[in-house]
Amino acid sequence: MKQSTENPTGAIQRLTARDFAANYRNQASPKMLLDTRSYEETALGMLKDAVVVPMEELEEKAKSLPHDQPLFLYCRSGNRAQIAAQYLSQLGYKDMRVAINCGFEQLQHELPVHT
Repeated sequence: MKQSTENPTGAIQRLTARDFAANYRNQASPKMLLDTRSYEETALGMLKDAVVVPMEELEEKAKSLPHDQPLFLYCRSGNRAQIAAQYLSQLGYKDMRVAINCGFEQLQHELPVHT
């Protein structure tokens, strides 16, 4: 049975690296992959098509993020992505998937990396 990639409840979905990657691959476009790490961290590598919004810039840049498409958030360990998702939820964002207990190190084995 194929797992649904929709998030009808609007809750934040917390996913393992493998489930996050599968959910991202199976989600129809448009969708946004959001990297909440610092610019220094992303300079060492990031997932293909990810938009970098470091935590310290989230409040300023949140207004420019789309409300009408799923947001897939990741960081190094899942902590910053979870905090970012909670903040965005308070602003009315409803469809978010967060890579938890994992981050770029694990996700780079599951999804294409920006080269």
